[in-house]
Amino acid sequence: MFKLVKIVALALCATSAFGFAPSVAPRTTTRIGLFGGGAGDKAEGGGGGGLGGMMDQMKKAQEMQKKVAEMQAKASEERITGESSDGLVKVIFTGGSEVQETIIDDAKIAEGAAAVSTSVTEAVKDGQTKCATYMMKAAQEFYGGMGMPGMGA
Repeated sequence: MFKLVKIVALALCATSAFGFAPSVAPRTTTRIGLFGGGAGDKAEGGGGGGLGGMMDQMKKAQEMQKKVAEMQAKASEERITGESSDGLVKVIFTGGSEVQETIIDDAKIAEGAAAVSTSVTEAVKDGQTKCATYMMKAAQEFYGGMGMPGMGA
């Protein structure tokens, strides 16, 4: 029995010496910072330094949504008037480019349908241009107030 144990032990030693023994790969671990940062250190980068950074970004997004809603409400209350070149036709818009009213002077109606049509088109184009300018200024103020470069007025 002693010889058998000796032979098995020698066989095991020989197989492991020649690489026949089952090998076990060394275990390594890799840390992945899913939400940015690592080990709580914001200096490592990654866009926010963990869940706290993500929560800050969510708060900023909610603040931005609130400001956008306020800006839209203000635009809907704003009134912008587009006029024809002779001033006899006026089209009143909201700041969001929604037509609210059209005013045609009796003198323009007396000129006929073609003249009225031309003047209404002029007034609408003028109003749309003024609305676009208004919205551009509002957007510049909005983004400039948020510290976004190149967007301030």
